[in-house]
Amino acid sequence: MSGIPWIHPTDSANDSLWDQMRLGGITWPGLWRLGITKKRSLDIVKVRRKDGTMTLDNGYFGCELKANGKLWTQAQFDDLQAILPYFDPQRRGGGRTPLDIYHPAAALLSVHQCYIGQIEVPPPEGGHLFFSFDIVEWCADLKPFVQGFAGTRKANAPINANDFAVDSPAANTGDKL
Repeated sequence: MSGIPWIHPTDSANDSLWDQMRLGGITWPGLWRLGITKKRSLDIVKVRRKDGTMTLDNGYFGCELKANGKLWTQAQFDDLQAILPYFDPQRRGGGRTPLDIYHPAAALLSVHQCYIGQIEVPPPEGGHLFFSFDIVEWCADLKPFVQGFAGTRKANAPINANDFAVDSPAANTGDKL
Protein backbone atom coordinates (compact mmCIF):
# COMPACT_ATOMS: atom_id res chain seq x y z
CA MET A 1 0.00 0.00 0.00
CA SER A 2 1.44 3.37 -0.96
CA GLY A 3 0.64 6.68 0.65
CA ILE A 4 1.98 9.23 3.04
CA PRO A 5 4.06 7.09 5.41
CA TRP A 6 3.14 8.81 8.68
CA ILE A 7 -0.60 8.46 8.10
CA HIS A 8 -1.95 5.28 9.65
CA PRO A 9 -5.63 4.54 8.95
CA THR A 10 -6.68 3.23 12.33
CA ASP A 11 -9.73 3.39 14.52
CA SER A 12 -7.96 4.81 17.55
CA ALA A 13 -7.28 8.46 18.21
CA ASN A 14 -3.91 10.06 18.82
CA ASP A 15 -1.92 7.69 16.58
CA SER A 16 -0.95 10.47 14.21
CA LEU A 17 -1.20 14.25 14.04
CA TRP A 18 -3.32 13.64 10.92
CA ASP A 19 -5.92 11.99 13.21
CA GLN A 20 -6.21 14.98 15.54
CA MET A 21 -7.64 18.46 15.26
CA ARG A 22 -6.73 21.36 17.49
CA LEU A 23 -9.35 24.10 17.23
CA GLY A 24 -9.77 27.08 19.55
CA GLY A 25 -6.89 25.91 21.74
CA ILE A 26 -8.50 22.51 22.37
CA THR A 27 -7.56 19.10 21.00
CA TRP A 28 -10.93 17.69 20.00
CA PRO A 29 -11.83 14.14 21.07
CA GLY A 30 -12.03 11.31 18.58
CA LEU A 31 -10.58 10.80 15.13
CA TRP A 32 -10.54 13.83 12.80
CA ARG A 33 -10.06 14.26 9.07
CA LEU A 34 -9.70 17.69 7.48
CA GLY A 35 -10.31 18.56 3.83
CA ILE A 36 -9.36 21.97 2.46
CA THR A 37 -10.20 23.86 -0.69
CA LYS A 38 -7.92 26.80 -1.43
CA LYS A 39 -8.93 28.96 -4.34
CA ARG A 40 -8.63 32.15 -6.26
CA SER A 41 -11.73 34.12 -7.26
CA LEU A 42 -11.91 33.92 -11.04
CA ASP A 43 -14.54 35.22 -13.42
CA ILE A 44 -14.36 33.20 -16.62
CA VAL A 45 -16.16 35.06 -19.38
CA LYS A 46 -16.99 33.78 -22.83
CA VAL A 47 -16.50 36.61 -25.31
CA ARG A 48 -19.13 36.52 -28.02
CA ARG A 49 -17.88 35.40 -31.45
CA LYS A 50 -14.37 34.75 -30.18
CA ASP A 51 -12.66 31.43 -29.59
CA GLY A 52 -11.67 30.81 -25.99
CA THR A 53 -12.55 32.67 -22.82
CA MET A 54 -11.30 35.67 -20.90
CA THR A 55 -10.27 35.11 -17.30
CA LEU A 56 -10.60 37.93 -14.81
CA ASP A 57 -8.57 37.38 -11.67
CA ASN A 58 -10.28 38.89 -8.60
CA GLY A 59 -7.62 37.78 -6.10
CA TYR A 60 -7.34 35.14 -3.41
CA PHE A 61 -10.70 33.88 -2.15
CA GLY A 62 -9.61 32.14 1.04
CA CYS A 63 -9.88 28.53 2.17
CA GLU A 64 -12.94 26.47 2.93
CA LEU A 65 -12.36 23.59 5.32
CA LYS A 66 -14.45 20.55 6.16
CA ALA A 67 -13.57 18.87 9.45
CA ASN A 68 -15.04 15.40 9.94
CA GLY A 69 -14.84 13.79 13.36
CA LYS A 70 -15.68 10.29 14.56
CA LEU A 71 -16.34 9.40 18.21
CA TRP A 72 -16.82 5.86 19.51
CA THR A 73 -16.35 5.93 23.30
CA GLN A 74 -18.38 7.40 26.12
CA ALA A 75 -15.33 9.37 27.30
CA GLN A 76 -14.98 11.00 23.86
CA PHE A 77 -18.68 11.86 23.85
CA ASP A 78 -18.44 13.34 27.38
CA ASP A 79 -15.45 15.48 26.32
CA LEU A 80 -17.37 16.68 23.27
CA GLN A 81 -20.39 17.65 25.37
CA ALA A 82 -18.15 19.64 27.71
CA ILE A 83 -16.47 21.74 24.99
CA LEU A 84 -19.15 22.04 22.31
CA PRO A 85 -21.21 24.81 23.98
CA TYR A 86 -18.24 27.18 23.69
CA PHE A 87 -18.22 26.75 19.89
CA ASP A 88 -21.97 26.72 19.22
CA PRO A 89 -22.82 29.45 16.65
CA GLN A 90 -26.17 30.04 18.43
CA ARG A 91 -24.69 30.65 21.88
CA ARG A 92 -25.50 34.17 23.10
CA GLY A 93 -22.37 36.19 23.61
CA GLY A 94 -20.45 33.33 22.06
CA GLY A 95 -17.12 33.79 20.38
CA ARG A 96 -17.10 36.37 17.65
CA THR A 97 -13.37 36.16 17.19
CA PRO A 98 -11.41 33.83 14.94
CA LEU A 99 -10.19 30.51 16.30
CA ASP A 100 -6.68 29.13 16.04
CA ILE A 101 -6.58 25.85 14.13
CA TYR A 102 -3.91 23.20 13.82
CA HIS A 103 -4.07 20.12 11.66
CA PRO A 104 -1.31 19.06 9.26
CA ALA A 105 -3.60 19.69 6.26
CA ALA A 106 -4.33 23.23 7.46
CA ALA A 107 -0.65 23.87 8.18
CA LEU A 108 0.26 22.56 4.71
CA LEU A 109 -1.88 25.29 3.12
CA SER A 110 -0.94 27.97 5.71
CA VAL A 111 -4.34 28.20 7.40
CA HIS A 112 -3.90 29.19 11.03
CA GLN A 113 -7.12 31.02 11.99
CA CYS A 114 -10.72 30.37 11.07
CA TYR A 115 -14.41 30.67 11.88
CA ILE A 116 -16.90 27.83 12.31
CA GLY A 117 -19.72 28.41 9.83
CA GLN A 118 -21.80 25.29 10.40
CA ILE A 119 -21.90 22.28 12.71
CA GLU A 120 -23.51 19.05 11.55
CA VAL A 121 -24.32 15.89 13.51
CA PRO A 122 -25.88 13.15 11.37
CA PRO A 123 -27.48 10.09 13.02
CA PRO A 124 -25.02 7.66 14.68
CA GLU A 125 -23.98 4.73 12.53
CA GLY A 126 -22.32 1.43 13.46
CA GLY A 127 -21.57 2.48 17.03
CA HIS A 128 -19.89 5.70 15.90
CA LEU A 129 -21.01 9.30 16.23
CA PHE A 130 -19.96 11.37 13.24
CA PHE A 131 -19.54 15.09 13.56
CA SER A 132 -18.54 17.78 11.08
CA PHE A 133 -17.70 21.47 10.88
CA ASP A 134 -17.81 23.73 7.86
CA ILE A 135 -14.98 26.16 8.53
CA VAL A 136 -13.78 29.24 6.66
CA GLU A 137 -10.33 30.76 6.81
CA TRP A 138 -10.05 34.11 8.54
CA CYS A 139 -7.95 36.52 6.50
CA ALA A 140 -6.67 39.06 8.99
CA ASP A 141 -4.96 41.54 6.72
CA LEU A 142 -6.98 42.18 3.61
CA LYS A 143 -4.73 43.70 1.02
CA PRO A 144 -5.79 45.45 -2.16
CA PHE A 145 -5.35 43.15 -5.09
CA VAL A 146 -3.41 44.61 -8.01
CA GLN A 147 -3.12 42.48 -11.08
CA GLY A 148 0.43 42.72 -12.41
CA PHE A 149 1.56 46.32 -12.90
CA ALA A 150 -1.70 47.47 -14.47
CA GLY A 151 -2.85 49.24 -11.30
CA THR A 152 0.38 50.92 -10.30
CA ARG A 153 0.72 54.67 -10.27
CA LYS A 154 3.56 54.71 -12.80
CA ALA A 155 2.26 52.09 -15.22
CA ASN A 156 3.57 52.62 -18.75
CA ALA A 157 5.62 55.66 -17.62
CA PRO A 158 9.21 56.06 -18.81
CA ILE A 159 11.87 54.49 -16.59
CA ASN A 160 13.48 56.99 -14.22
CA ALA A 161 16.83 56.17 -12.60
CA ASN A 162 15.74 57.86 -9.32
CA ASP A 163 13.02 55.19 -8.92
CA PHE A 164 15.82 52.67 -8.34
CA ALA A 165 17.94 54.73 -5.92
CA VAL A 166 18.91 52.97 -2.68
CA ASP A 167 19.89 54.81 0.50
CA SER A 168 23.42 54.29 1.75
CA PRO A 169 23.62 51.84 4.69
CA ALA A 170 25.20 54.66 6.69
CA ALA A 171 21.96 56.63 6.35
CA ASN A 172 20.36 54.45 9.05
CA THR A 173 23.08 54.43 11.71
CA GLY A 174 24.18 56.48 14.69
CA ASP A 175 21.87 59.40 15.49
CA LYS A 176 19.66 58.60 12.50
CA LEU A 177 18.16 55.47 14.05
